[in-house]
Amino acid sequence: PVPPTGRREAVVHRALLSARSAVLAHGDFSPLFADLDEHLARWNLPVDPLGRTMLRTGLASVGLHLSSRPRDEVVGVTLSVQKPPLNLFLGGDAEQGNLIGRVFASEQVEEHPDNRLFVQTRRRKGHTSQTVLEVMGLDLPLIFEQLHARSEQFPSRFFDYDDGRLAMVQALPGVDEAWLQSLERGAVEDLVDHAGQDLDQRIYRLECGCDEERMRVAVKGMYSDDLDALFQEESSLEVLCPRCGRTWRLERSHLED
Repeated sequence: PVPPTGRREAVVHRALLSARSAVLAHGDFSPLFADLDEHLARWNLPVDPLGRTMLRTGLASVGLHLSSRPRDEVVGVTLSVQKPPLNLFLGGDAEQGNLIGRVFASEQVEEHPDNRLFVQTRRRKGHTSQTVLEVMGLDLPLIFEQLHARSEQFPSRFFDYDDGRLAMVQALPGVDEAWLQSLERGAVEDLVDHAGQDLDQRIYRLECGCDEERMRVAVKGMYSDDLDALFQEESSLEVLCPRCGRTWRLERSHLED
């Protein structure tokens, strides 16, 4: 699909490492990060440096993850962190090439003994599955390694190896697991520099997919019998998209029609 005007693209390249029985996926996500910064500023979304870093590496990790998945797959990931208390939402659509994320206020975090990762995966013509894992740390590439080690067919290593550049090395049957686990940043940079011809490419943009009609349908579904309490004598109100935080102004008359 043609990207919306003004949207920057991040391209993930995949190459076969035949001598290592692995697949290398890598991309420069800095164009997408620039769109993220503009989005946060435009809609006045408060995000501290930690949340911003987690959003960035989380969006890139979702993109790398989806690069190895079927092209009709949609994934939603929520990380519930206890210390510091925050919720991080990440979403991705392999077919549309959309990535989106949002950090939620600390008072909205449900208390658990450990950090938890909730992953919902849906195929457009298939079933929906959900995975819940207890995970360690705040580093999103390492958290996705934990996800792949415990719920995917083959393990993968994720690397934030340069400014805006991230990579995933995914095992294939016959991989040398000791080699895979011993990989470090410098070795991954060398793999990227000497990667052969691409198997394929995946293109991603920062895009939620929300619009006024979807927001109107969602609000009407929740408050159709109680618009008076919702609008409180006002003719319009502002609502936030729960996925990206964008503000939408809805007219009461449009909900009553």
